[in-house]
Amino acid sequence: MSNPMFLLPFVLGVLLTISGGVSVAGSITDYLSPMERELVDEMNFARTHPHQYADYLVAMRQYYRRHFIEVPGEIAIETREGVAGIDEAIRFLRTVQPVPALIPSPGMSKAARDHVQDQGPAGLLGHSGTDGSQFGMRLNRYGEWLYHTGENIAYGQREARRIIINQIIDDGQEGRGHRRNLFNPDFRIVGVACGEHENYRWMCVMELAADYTEKNG
Repeated sequence: MSNPMFLLPFVLGVLLTISGGVSVAGSITDYLSPMERELVDEMNFARTHPHQYADYLVAMRQYYRRHFIEVPGEIAIETREGVAGIDEAIRFLRTVQPVPALIPSPGMSKAARDHVQDQGPAGLLGHSGTDGSQFGMRLNRYGEWLYHTGENIAYGQREARRIIINQIIDDGQEGRGHRRNLFNPDFRIVGVACGEHENYRWMCVMELAADYTEKNG
């Protein structure tokens, strides 16, 4: 596990909001908070415009000092890979092909909410629920996932862009599993929930699936 204070999510695993919780794609997203909608937008911007998104990492690179990130006004954060990690992520974004935007799902967002409400008050980490559930099981409470599914979790960060930048860099994570989830072209559906966390103040859960059938149809 990477240093959670660097805000990197665990691995298994732009719809631009116009107003009123309606995305450009026409999906009604009133069940998402403004922060959650922003996170969906950010994921989709990275997926559909990876070459442009690389510029955000280039801007972040200036704050790297050896293995520390020193953003003015913030506590210095230690990384495992240092500048080599962000440079590798920039090269990835410059060469990867765009993938389609994700479609928000009410049911999958409810499953993500369950995990936030389970972990947050107790200050827990990871993909397992206190009832022994894994993310696929939680998704099937509100519908049925098909083909492939995954889950990314971010702890400690409340800014959508920083969350996605951290997941793309995936510092210290063998195989870059968070990044693979984000740019997996097979994933078409997303559910998101964010909330308070006892130890890391904030957490966001992102559920991903190739297809999903809501229980309400």
